[in-house]
Amino acid sequence: MTVGSDRCYVVANVADHPIREGAALLHRLSGGPEHRMCRVSADAGIHIDPLQRRVGWWVLGVSAEAYEMPERWPDWTVEFWQDSWQEHVRLAPGQFQPPPVDHERALAEIRAAARRRREASQNQVTEA
Repeated sequence: MTVGSDRCYVVANVADHPIREGAALLHRLSGGPEHRMCRVSADAGIHIDPLQRRVGWWVLGVSAEAYEMPERWPDWTVEFWQDSWQEHVRLAPGQFQPPPVDHERALAEIRAAARRRREASQNQVTEA
């Protein structure tokens, strides 16, 4: 999560995206530990520009309530970037920079997951 042009925070996205907290999120972050740069793989992110009262956010998964978030940020401009984390990188240069994707590793993980699903499916058929 980035705030303005000089603050970066790492927050957990355990059950809900931090966007759901509305502008109260800024109060929760005040006094919290800041990081100079976020260089971790992330499934979601948020950039807050308090001076312009704009917030943009993204998520790699599904967010059923995505278009209801402006209600939680009254008097703010809220942009849902869907899965476009690149917009976050653009608006927070030097603050949010995920590591490059290891394409070989990603393919290996996809293949392993498909193999596990196929094996589990076959086990269900033989048990029935």
